[in-house]
Amino acid sequence: MITNGLADVQFFYRFAAGTNGFDLTVTNGAVQVAQLQVFDPASAEIVTQLRGLDVQRAEFDLRSLAIRLGSVEVTEAALVSRVRKNGTLNLIDVLLTLPALPPLSVSVDDFSIEQAMVTFEDLTRRTPFKMELKPIEVSLKHFTTRTNSDARYSFRMLSEVAEVFAGEGTVSINPIRSTGEVTISTVDVKKYLPYAEDFFRGRILSGKVEVRVPYRFALGMNSLLAGVTNLGVKLTDLEVNLPENSETVTRVTEIGFERVEVSLEDRRGRVGLFKGDGGSVVIRRHKDGAINLLGLLAVSRTNAAAPIKSNLEPSGSPEGKMTNASTYALGLDFERR
Repeated sequence: MITNGLADVQFFYRFAAGTNGFDLTVTNGAVQVAQLQVFDPASAEIVTQLRGLDVQRAEFDLRSLAIRLGSVEVTEAALVSRVRKNGTLNLIDVLLTLPALPPLSVSVDDFSIEQAMVTFEDLTRRTPFKMELKPIEVSLKHFTTRTNSDARYSFRMLSEVAEVFAGEGTVSINPIRSTGEVTISTVDVKKYLPYAEDFFRGRILSGKVEVRVPYRFALGMNSLLAGVTNLGVKLTDLEVNLPENSETVTRVTEIGFERVEVSLEDRRGRVGLFKGDGGSVVIRRHKDGAINLLGLLAVSRTNAAAPIKSNLEPSGSPEGKMTNASTYALGLDFERR
């Protein structure tokens, strides 16, 4: 439900009615929208706010149902996305109220989002998870719904704890395909602990993750072609304590994978390099025979280990290969009490 908003619209048009129906064309259109707000009646809150929307050089042809926009600029937009305790998404209720549109051919020369913000909440977790992305910058150039045309995209988002999510590449929706690279840096591991609470009881004091994913995918009529090349994942400065005391039982200075390749259509994977640099693990057997590290796990029926298969997998199963491994400066402490 739109509760607030101002709009200015201007355009040149030509209209004609004849035996072959209606003809309507719009040229050199301009639209400015300001202070737009969308209200969710279910939660009685504003879920979308838009300070400014500027559309320039808009064109429309009714007979061919074609829209062309020279530039679209969105500034200072805010969105609240929430997964409720029952697993439903709040924005679905809002989207279902939107009217259905006829099939259109849409082209946008230059689309951009500046200074936007998204707040995400997940109430299905034992400890509710919340994340804020601000600012969000998005650029999309030469986008169209016509066939076999790739648009250039780029985005960059910063979280409330200085995590950086960025990417760039090409994308098409007819057919659906994309090629590019996504990078994630300075990800705070302990922030995402709510998603591990069902099987992990330890306390994560620190830890950062960096990921680089050069990817490709294409969705065909009966197949999905997808893969990654030269993927890299690195975990640094990880420190884990037992839940019942402040003792650090795991410390990792750096551990990572490099030159990882995966091909979905070939069902093949390859790890070029695994490396570790510095770390320690404290393993203790108590007088009652219990191992201290098992206290990090929360055993349940949902995460019990699957039975080990005694037969070999068929030849068509995925392959795995590690070509180079480097591990050094790893400490291990063992005590029995």
